[in-house]
Amino acid sequence: MGRCEGKVVYITGGASGIGKESAAWLVREGARVALADINEAAVKAVAEPYGDKAICLRHDVTNEADWPANLEAARSHFGKLDVVVNCAGIVVPGNPVEMTLEQWRRVFTVNVDGSFLCGKHAIPVLAAQGGGQIIQFCSIASYSAASGLIGYCASKAAVRSLYKSQAKYCKEQANGVRVNGVFPGPILTPMTNNVLDGAMGAGAHEQFKPGQASPFGVLGAAEDIAAGVLFLVSDESKYANGTELMLDGGTTL
Repeated sequence: MGRCEGKVVYITGGASGIGKESAAWLVREGARVALADINEAAVKAVAEPYGDKAICLRHDVTNEADWPANLEAARSHFGKLDVVVNCAGIVVPGNPVEMTLEQWRRVFTVNVDGSFLCGKHAIPVLAAQGGGQIIQFCSIASYSAASGLIGYCASKAAVRSLYKSQAKYCKEQANGVRVNGVFPGPILTPMTNNVLDGAMGAGAHEQFKPGQASPFGVLGAAEDIAAGVLFLVSDESKYANGTELMLDGGTTL
């Protein structure tokens, strides 16, 4: 217990899936969390049981104005900000011929623009306090081809390059900010369930359990990724910068 005692963590995508599970693990280990999500009602329900250890904020990661306003709200409420976990992301199935330009742009707006805006606004806030960490969510899809997930794969490949550039910038600036990436494999969350159902038929995800092989690789649970987030948020990761934390059950082997 207490691996994150005293730390303040801002989490986008905090209303469900990996963001929600990560918040639970961090609070249990002593952190206070600002849970942010575009679904205000859902993120409020997640934050409520944590009492004064959590606040909730409506945050559209594609809206630049939300970033400085919400980061400052979290910093002001808790008195500081140690880590920003940018977990928000979407997947829209589509192959190279049938995916529409509108769908393509939507995936890139959320996944890539959101990650860019996270760094643009979180780096100065953390640097002004003497340092901190940004955790960007990438995916093993950034390394693999999936003809039916062309937008998602391409967007996560962009995020992989982006966060490493952010990490190198912070290193060159010697501002005390580290940027690391988490690379989940296929995790049983509402987002992955939708992909499974789209590929195999409505309700198909119900036949799968963590540890089981699926069309997308060996499935994991949100807690498998939350454990990695906990490690990065804790001081145990102090030597990690620009690292790729691959949590995929061996899918990429």
